[in-house]
Amino acid sequence: MSMIKRGAMAMAVLALIGAAVPAIVGFNDPGVQGSRNTVGGPPQSEDVRGLLTGNEITAQLGTVTPEQVSAMFQLAGADSSLHANGTYEDPQYREERIAGEINAGLRTEAEVRQAVISLAADQQQQATQPQSIDEIVERVRGFFAAAGVPIQTSIESEGDRLARIARQTAAGERTLAEVQWTIQRIAAGTVWFDPNGPVRFGGSGVRTISADIDGGVNSVPAVPSTTTTVAAVTGVAAPSTTVPAPTTTTAAAVVTTTTAAPKSAAAAPAPVPTVLGGVAVFAGDSIQAAVNANPAGAKFVIKSGVHRRQSVQPKDGNVFVGEPGAVLTGENVTEFAFYGSGDNVTITGLVVEKYNNPQQTGAIYSSKGAAGWIVDGNEIRYNNGIGLKAGSGWKVLNNYVHHNTQLGLGGSGSNILVQGNEIAYNNYQKTVNPFWGGGGTKWVKTRNLVVRGNFSHHNHGPGLWTDIDNDGVLYEGNRVEDNYHAGIKHEISYSAVIRNNTLKRNGFGNPNDVKGAGILVANSPNVEVYGNTLVGNSHGIGAVQHDRYGDPADWKSLGEFELKNLYVHDNYIEQPAGQTGFFVAAGPHGDKPLTSWNNRFQNNTYKLGTNPQPFRWQYSLITAAQWKAHGQDTTGTFQ
Repeated sequence: MSMIKRGAMAMAVLALIGAAVPAIVGFNDPGVQGSRNTVGGPPQSEDVRGLLTGNEITAQLGTVTPEQVSAMFQLAGADSSLHANGTYEDPQYREERIAGEINAGLRTEAEVRQAVISLAADQQQQATQPQSIDEIVERVRGFFAAAGVPIQTSIESEGDRLARIARQTAAGERTLAEVQWTIQRIAAGTVWFDPNGPVRFGGSGVRTISADIDGGVNSVPAVPSTTTTVAAVTGVAAPSTTVPAPTTTTAAAVVTTTTAAPKSAAAAPAPVPTVLGGVAVFAGDSIQAAVNANPAGAKFVIKSGVHRRQSVQPKDGNVFVGEPGAVLTGENVTEFAFYGSGDNVTITGLVVEKYNNPQQTGAIYSSKGAAGWIVDGNEIRYNNGIGLKAGSGWKVLNNYVHHNTQLGLGGSGSNILVQGNEIAYNNYQKTVNPFWGGGGTKWVKTRNLVVRGNFSHHNHGPGLWTDIDNDGVLYEGNRVEDNYHAGIKHEISYSAVIRNNTLKRNGFGNPNDVKGAGILVANSPNVEVYGNTLVGNSHGIGAVQHDRYGDPADWKSLGEFELKNLYVHDNYIEQPAGQTGFFVAAGPHGDKPLTSWNNRFQNNTYKLGTNPQPFRWQYSLITAAQWKAHGQDTTGTFQ
């Protein structure tokens, strides 16, 4: 948001809230801004959870908007990207989150005033960014020491690494808070150093992948750590997981060539020196013409700048690497950024925006059965249909997928890996029915789909959704928050494992029976749900059977959609309101889902507070004692 717009909004809010302002204005704004938050995010410290909540504000503003929250940060002289403890959080995400907390009434006016005063005072006391390289080096050295992370890497000395980070920080490319946070994430095992990342981030430059390293964009998000060591999808040793991920490398064929992209599709190819081992494509050049002029397997470096109305049908093995600042925009006219039948294509480092792809299609699209694509480390935003629609063997890794009109991600096929992505604010215009096809993700007719380590939040619909004839699904280690419908929804499909996910504040747009659950299993057999943490969702874990016997036969490749053999165990569920349990609608199945289809909850831990009827059995709301009397959670814990 521009300073002019912020200032105008600030004056509007100032006029509205009256007496609230004198208590919070008058502090100096440190003026530190940073880049967006990535998967995982920093801890949400209590110093901001109450910010701007207060009866006088909500009474006069009604529904508080993120812009009003942003304006209040400015009026208070507080930097919205920094917490009182110095950790970094993306300003836009923080403002939107706080607006949601305000509108939910989670804080009082007294807490607000104290939070604002404390935050601004803490920021005023903290040292501003050091000005000299030496000062920055010593500060960063201290971050590494405090986190217990070695500074030297396999290809960069301690001095070189500190000097590089200091230069980048002094140049304003990142803040010290971001650097400190990233080092803490390395210590926690949520990212690790990639020796093959770009030189700018301490790597060899062999390949480009996205997340944060030293506050930059080239490490690999780690899989949540548990027991069995596996290989990372990038070929770098990964932290351990409970189930082996497919062991792969991202070695799409790359052909070094000296032929550059022609200036347009009609122009004759003209030789241009290679850049980073590939064909340089400058803004104004035709990417498709460059593809046509080079063999399968060629690599293309998309130069920094705005590439307008490009639509690319790659050849087998093509690699497209975006330099920082490379943007492909469809200008709301061109339908597809990348599509076609070429296999084993790699796309990395690009912003792909404003493509006019129809609903149910992707701006990046497996339109003709294209298999084996790696789409890694891109920002995919403001496209008309789905941001990306994958096919068999695709690896969708470490992308920031947001503000797409229908869905962030979707697709069909076998052996698709979806890992390390941030999926946010999709269906943001609320124009696509979330019961039909709007939200964060939706996967249809997949086999062995793996959805791991993603952060899906603030989507107008389900956060993560498998719907129609999916089998062998694994949802693991995802963080799913503040989605309009269920957090994770597995519907009219077959076997799945849903484990070790964290789900918070989902489902308030669909509170009927248990459909607004943190985890919802509907008309799907052979599903296991365990090790998940659910806090403050509209409902806890829901199991639903409707009459779906009339669905098309080609949807039902493995038989009828029936809720059988559901095993929900060893989950932690904080549920001060809403229910966990079963809703079985009328149909030929009768009461079999409740009596003879082997559906069971066992050994779950519930924190129920004063919730008097925290469980559902068919049409009835029941107590914990009644739930146990039905044979459910006989070994459970109820707090």
